[in-house]
Amino acid sequence: MFYVEHMKNTNLKTLLLILCCLSLFFSVSCNKRDPNPELSDAIYADLKNELDIAQKNLATEESQNAKARAELDKVVPQTGQVKYASKRFFESNNNLNLYKQQVKYFEIALELRKNEAKSRYLESLTKTGRPWPDD
Repeated sequence: MFYVEHMKNTNLKTLLLILCCLSLFFSVSCNKRDPNPELSDAIYADLKNELDIAQKNLATEESQNAKARAELDKVVPQTGQVKYASKRFFESNNNLNLYKQQVKYFEIALELRKNEAKSRYLESLTKTGRPWPDD
């Protein structure tokens, strides 16, 4: 009989201890600011995806450019192959420059959006601020 009554009291104490820990956790965790608010921004995530795609395209084009350069070096002079090989090489160079520009653009846009997201997040913490993340 003593054991059963003792168990009831222990379960109650354990439950109260768990509830106190949870309430303390929720009261303390509410005041902490998000160190990376841009991660919850949809536009930032989209720009990040576009940057990844542009970097993959750049890597692919670099390998194709190296192949085109090797092919141009192997072509026998005074044949019709030189014209086509040089055309492919110069087109590959143009595409390579285009992809480099795209990667640079998305890096800059990503950095600008990161700064804007941080300022908007800090603005949302004020009483008159807009909701975060912005719809």
